[in-house]
Amino acid sequence: MLHSQQHQPNATLVFGVIADGSSINPVMIWPSKTVPKDLAGLKYHRLEIVANGSGWMSKNDFEEIMMKNILPIVNKKRIELHGSEASALIIMDGHSSRLCWTVITWCREHSIEIIILPSHTTHLTQPLDRYVFVQFKKRLYSSFQPPTENGISSYG
Repeated sequence: MLHSQQHQPNATLVFGVIADGSSINPVMIWPSKTVPKDLAGLKYHRLEIVANGSGWMSKNDFEEIMMKNILPIVNKKRIELHGSEASALIIMDGHSSRLCWTVITWCREHSIEIIILPSHTTHLTQPLDRYVFVQFKKRLYSSFQPPTENGISSYG
């Protein structure tokens, strides 16, 4: 979760890294009913932006992001690297939105195992949070300007 000392709106960022070093295009959940035009330019940086009103991940957001953005890529990589009989593993944090039977069922049917880490332990159990994302967040914070009257920050 991104937090700023300048009281910018909170947005959820969804990242995925595959063991072969490739990554899944990130998704940002923005706290408004529509995606602000100011953020439209980020689409060209492989970032998909969705709006849900709160900026927090819901079960519906999780299901849509997993089914559209993550699972097809993981399944394709699984088959590409090791064949259709191979399995894959997805490790994710323990947020309550992850308990989505549609995603769990789809994964089981496609030989994708899921490990959900205990809630509130990512600072201990997820090296991406401790190293990779820290650098990303520092760069992201340095590129955003304070919010305008409408609460939208510029970037660049």
